[in-house]
Parts: sequence; structure tokens; C-alpha cells
Amino acid sequence: MAWTFIDPARFAGTCYRAANWIELGPTRGFAKSNDTYVAHGAPKRIWVYPLHKKARLILSSPRPHPDLPRQEMKTMTLTDVDAAALFARLGSLEDPRARRGLRHSQRSLIAIILCAVISGAQGPTAIGEWVKRLPPAMLRRLRCRRTADGRYEPPSEPTIRRLLQTIDIAALEEKLGDWLHTQGVADRWPL
Repeated sequence: MAWTFIDPARFAGTCYRAANWIELGPTRGFAKSNDTYVAHGAPKRIWVYPLHKKARLILSSPRPHPDLPRQEMKTMTLTDVDAAALFARLGSLEDPRARRGLRHSQRSLIAIILCAVISGAQGPTAIGEWVKRLPPAMLRRLRCRRTADGRYEPPSEPTIRRLLQTIDIAALEEKLGDWLHTQGVADRWPL
């Protein structure tokens, strides 16, 4: 199923209608900002296009269709020794972010991204969902920020997304290649 949004103040959606797209209706007029939604008062129109002739039947079925891909995310087992080895390798990476307003260290964010990808997460949204489900002991092991009340705070999806946009992938692969091989997961690291 392909989908798009149309701003009715600027466009009528005529080309989508002519191409057999289906108009579902208006949004509620909210935009995502960090971890929350903010009302902006400008509802958009949602249009969808089925890419399979039985798309409606498949998507409305009460049980998952066998042809739909299933990607289960697992929690990765990371011992204290593994974590120490990982953070030792990440220690010399240069942090491209401005110093002001940083809540999470680059090393912690990279470790979280790495473990989430190894566990099956694909993309910043899935990584954000994965880290939210981690127990406090794993958040501590991944060196997440500790709040005033003693809880470990996982990074938000926008924080993860911003780091992925600025990081030097070649330097990261150079630092982590041997560690990934020792974990037996080098073939699952998609960089």
C-alpha cells in the first residue's frame, strides 16, 4: 500500500484521483515534534494506492496474512564484558554534534543503534521502539543517561535519527568490524 498526504489549501489531488488513488479523508491537523504531536490546525488529505489486487482483504484480515513479512525484534544479550569491549572501541570516535544541549553520549547512542540493528530493528523508528522496551539493567549497561530520580532514560527516536544523519559510517565500520566478528553478527550489520 502506497500512501501520501495532500495539503487541500494548495492542491486538489486531481492527479492522484486520475491515477486511481483512493482518498481516505482528512487528518486531524497534527504534526510530530520530537516524541509528541502538536496541533497545527492545517488538516491534510490522506490518499492510498493498493499495490496488490487483494490489498484491502489482506490488510483488513483479523489474522496476519502469511505473505506479509514478519520481522521479530529480539532483545540482544549483552554482557558487561561485551559492553566494556564495545565502549572501549567507541571511545576514540569523534562526536560531530554541538556540545550544547546533549543528553546522551555518542558512544551510548551508537551502542544502542548497534544492538538494536543486531536484534532486527530496521530504521530509526524501530530502533526507538526497541530501546523503549529495554529493562533498566540493559539501559545501564548501554550507559543511558540517569535522571535525578535514579531511572535510566532511553534516547528518543528523533535523537537516534539525528545521530544517524551526522555519523561517519566509514570510521564506525573501522572501529566496530572486529567487535562484530567476535559477536558473530558481522553479516547482520547493514552499513
